[in-house]
Amino acid sequence: MRSSLVVLAFGAALAACGGNPPSSGFAPAVHGGARLIAEQEVENSTASSAYELIQQLRPRWLYVSSGPTTFGREPGIVVYVNEMRLGGLQSLREVDANAIRKVAFMDPNEATGRFGLNHTHGAILVSLKVGAP
Repeated sequence: MRSSLVVLAFGAALAACGGNPPSSGFAPAVHGGARLIAEQEVENSTASSAYELIQQLRPRWLYVSSGPTTFGREPGIVVYVNEMRLGGLQSLREVDANAIRKVAFMDPNEATGRFGLNHTHGAILVSLKVGAP
């Protein structure tokens, strides 16, 4: 009796997984999640700068929460382009959205672990397309 229930449950599980979903002719929307703006999202955007791109797709990244300061200074969110430190949030306005491959957000602990001190509010990492300036 028990083995028939296991076989029945296994069969039901396979039936639920089988079959192809209906195709609408369009690729599914790609969303990178809360900490990543994926390549497809960048390509589908109408933004002209990295700042606009983030403002449209992940606006929470642009807001600094109140928290501890580093030696009395409030460094804000630090921006990196291809692993090179560019500056603060306003520097995102200088990055052409057409040159961007993807954008990621790192929380303060991740950013400090990777780049060192003065990342009290995290970091935004912009990866440019190969050959982009």
